Amino acid sequence: MTAHDSEISPLLQYVTRLWRVLPEGNSLGSDEWARRHRGVVWLMWHHAIGLPACGLLTAHHVQLGFGGGIILKEGA
Repeated sequence: MTAHDSEISPLLQYVTRLWRVLPEGNSLGSDEWARRHRGVVWLMWHHAIGLPACGLLTAHHVQLGFGGGIILKEGA
């Protein structure tokens, strides 16, 4: 076994463990899909409000905050 092999082995083990926990891509039931969709829309609305608010409170990149908020609002 070379030094290079010992460096790859932990990486390969990590990737294998990561691969096992990823979703398999099966279809979601309509109830589960609707629940997740509501969660994503909720998150987008809170970001659309929070991004400009954070820009105003910190006085950094206020225009970017409002622009990002508008983009997020349109997506939600």
